Amino acid sequence: MRILDFLEKRTQPVSAENLKNEEVIRELEKRVSEMLHGNPEAFFQLMYRLDISENKLRVALKDKENATRKIALLILDRQIKKIKSRRSSKKIYPEEKDLAW
Repeated sequence: MRILDFLEKRTQPVSAENLKNEEVIRELEKRVSEMLHGNPEAFFQLMYRLDISENKLRVALKDKENATRKIALLILDRQIKKIKSRRSSKKIYPEEKDLAW
C-alpha cells in the first residue's frame, strides 16, 4: 500500500488529533524504510511530490537510528498542514455549483 493510499483510507475523519498516533507513524515508518531500501529514487520523488523540505529530510537522514521515524513525522506533519490549508481555503472560497468543471 502506498503512503498516500494509507492516509486516504483512514476510517476516521482526518485531523491532527486522530492522525498523530503511533499506528499511523509506525505504518509510515515501515513504508519509508521499504522505499528507502527498495527504491530510493522513487522515495525521493515521492518526498518532492509531498513537498517535504529537502533540508529537513537531509537532517532526518543523518540520524541513522531514527531516520525513518523522523521522516514519517515529517510526512505526517506536512499532510496535516495541507489538510488544514485546504479546509481553511474552502471556508474562504466556498464551492459554487455553477462554477464547477
